[in-house]
Parts: sequence; C-alpha cells; structure tokens
Amino acid sequence: MVPVESQNPKTKAWKSTDMSTLVPYADILTPFKFGMQTILSGKNPDQTSLELYTRGFVDFIKKSLEPFLAPSIAAETALELIPKNGQFRTKSGGLIADIRNDDDWWGKVMYHAYKKLTPTTIRSAEEIAQAIGGDLSKAGIKRDLYDTVLKVLTGFGIRRQDPYQAFRFKLGKYSKELGNAKAAFTTDITDARRLQTDLRLIERNLSPEYFTKEFEKLQSNKYRIMSELYKDVQALRKIGFNDKEIIVMMQGRRAVSRADIDSLMVGIFNPDKPPSFKQDSGIIKAIEQINRETNNNYRVKDFVDFKAIGDVQKNYALLPLGLSQSERENLLRTTIPGKRKEILKPAIEERRKILQDQRSELPKPQLPIPNVPMPNVSPVAVTVNPNTGLTRTETALLSPTEQIIAARNKGGIMDLV
Repeated sequence: MVPVESQNPKTKAWKSTDMSTLVPYADILTPFKFGMQTILSGKNPDQTSLELYTRGFVDFIKKSLEPFLAPSIAAETALELIPKNGQFRTKSGGLIADIRNDDDWWGKVMYHAYKKLTPTTIRSAEEIAQAIGGDLSKAGIKRDLYDTVLKVLTGFGIRRQDPYQAFRFKLGKYSKELGNAKAAFTTDITDARRLQTDLRLIERNLSPEYFTKEFEKLQSNKYRIMSELYKDVQALRKIGFNDKEIIVMMQGRRAVSRADIDSLMVGIFNPDKPPSFKQDSGIIKAIEQINRETNNNYRVKDFVDFKAIGDVQKNYALLPLGLSQSERENLLRTTIPGKRKEILKPAIEERRKILQDQRSELPKPQLPIPNVPMPNVSPVAVTVNPNTGLTRTETALLSPTEQIIAARNKGGIMDLV
C-alpha cells in the first residue's frame, strides 16, 4: 500500500493505493505476501517463534490453494440464501436479514443477491451514481466521485485508510474474544464431570484444583487479548492519536471496562476478579445436582480454594502487557510491592511523559499584549518671532507673500493650508 496523499490532521486518515495491482504477477505474489504479513505482525503473548512461522506457512498454503478450493460466487451466494434458524448470514457470519424480526427481510435478501451476482459494469455505474449523489456506504463513509471514476475507467483503485474506523471494528472483535473467554470459563466450571475429579480430592481431605486451574486459564486468555489490544493502542499513538481520543473510542464501543482502559493506557494488565457465587449461579446449580446424585451436602467453599484463586489474581496484577509466556512466568513470582516499584512506577512515568509530549504539540493560544503605559514626553515649546508672529518653521518654508498672509490671519501655516 502506497500513500497518495498526506494524512488528514483532524481525522488522521489518508488515501493509498495497492501498487501490486499494476504488477502482472500480483496473483502469484499474493500468497507469499499473505504469509509474510502473518509473520511480520508478530507473535501473540502465548506463541513461540516456531508457532508463528508455522502459522505463516499455513496461511501461505491456504492462500495458494484458495482459487482452486473456494466455492464459486454463484455457489457461495446460494449457500448464503439458505436460512438457518430464521436468519440469513454471509460466509463470514454477518447478518443479512432476520425473518422473524425484520419486516423487509425479502428485500434485503434480494439486494444482497443482486450485489453478489450483478455484472461489474452495472455495479460500477451504480457506484458512480452513488458518488454523484453523495451517498454514504453502510459503514458511513462517503464515496469520492474522482476515486470511483478513476477505479472504473482505469482499474487504479484508491482506498481510504481510516484508523478510527479500523480500530472500532477491531474493538468489536476484541469484545467478542473476551466474551468467548468468559463463556468458556463459565461452561467449564459448571461441568459436573470435571467437578467430579475435585470431588475425589475432597473425599481424601485434599484441596480442590480444577476451579483454580480454570480461573488461571481465564486470566491467561484475557492477558493475551489485552496484549493484542495494547499493540493497537501503541500504533494509534504513533499515527497521531492522543490518549484522550483513544479513550473516547474505547468507551464508545464499550468493549472493555473503565478499569481495563486505565490499565491499558499505562500498559499494565488488570486481572479479572473472582466470580461472585450468587444463589442462581451455574456452579451452585452444578453442586446441587452433584449433591442430589451422591447424597452429600457439599457447598461452594468445598470446591473452590478461595486463597488459591486470590493468589492467582495477585500474581497477574500489575503485569506489563505484551510479555511472552516465559517472561510472564518469571514475573508471576514477583510480589505486589516489587511490581509496584519495578513495573508500575516506570509505566506511570512513561505515560506522564507521553501526555506531556502530546500537550506540547498542541497549538499555544495567543496571549493579549499587556497594557503598556505611554511614556511621559515633555511638550516642545514653540518659539514665535514677536515681530512677525510666525514660528521658525513658517519663516523658513513660506515665501514672503505667504508670510504676510499667514501673519495677517494669525493662524499659522495650517490655516493657510
């Protein structure tokens, strides 16, 4: 992607073009480029270098075989037009229409089929008409007439790179991943078959282990997701967004809590708190079912080692984001006071420095000039010739006739003028 204009200082967006479309062998290079992008994106916190390169190679193979294995446009559209549970969805999972909750579901389905199956010439004419009318896209982006006509006539496409919209889209992805991690934790701790393993330990007067392991897995999954989100926050800072703008974006999507946002901006992990075991919670229901089947009277405290899960929370508190598995294991043994001294204080100082740099880049307001007192200047005495009644200047500048007229009027040179 090559930029074709400078970055907009207000929106932080810019336009660029994919120069690979002008290369005859672009389709051959695409799989290699796709695999290299995976490698250059870097490792996840729980990923080794071998796993990263393996994933890049797998992506290269998938992209290479995609033209031969991917369904045709007609077959793909036909699959999307088959409702599942009353809903039509795209191959990526996006909702097209809902039969039960949408009055105009038929029109939406037909328009989706029209967009997928209509020849490119007709679609191009429609895009030009939308650009002339100033219509907005589904994402709220206005079409540019020049860019649209240039793309249709020459095939040279210009794309608008908008970090704001891209980050909002990624926040939805992170929110879904965090929800999936919590859902997996809830599902696992309410599995009676898994709890039965701890039941055997309890019968031998040993401490339960299953709940603590699952709680630590939840923290590890959240740490991985928040580390990825922190990488995006750092990228937004480099692009030109200040911390206030980044916080507003994250609050608008409600993907993460306020406490998570405060920790993210410093680069510190905020661990999840232990769940509150309410009367209608899933684990209580699972324990009640175990009691009915085994004729026992176990309670939550029998299956949950509260001290152990408290230690897990303390271990993950104040961890710097973006650490690998081995680096994280070394810091998990550090005490809270040690983390405050070695991690939290330097992180806060770094954040303070960033905020100071952002403030220094703001335009400074023009200060009004203070009232300056006028200097006391003594008046210059004007010397007048008592014989003619004229000053020295009048005598030097006026002709003899003009001197007579000026003396007669007794008004000096200004009355003469």
